[in-house]
Amino acid sequence: MLPEVTVGFYGGEPLLEFELIKKCVEYTKSIIEGKRVKFNMTTNGTLMSDEIMDYLFENEFNVIKTKR
Repeated sequence: MLPEVTVGFYGGEPLLEFELIKKCVEYTKSIIEGKRVKFNMTTNGTLMSDEIMDYLFENEFNVIKTKR
């Protein structure tokens, strides 16, 4: 088994559903035991705020920025 699980958010603009992303992160962390959980997101960054950046950093998101 792999020691880590990675979950990705992409397609359209994921940050339009930031509250849903937070729920998905909480749920994923609650069901994965004994493994590190990391997250990926592809975004154009237009909806990025300090609150969102802090959240993504705290939850070990790898963010890929696309062109607008």
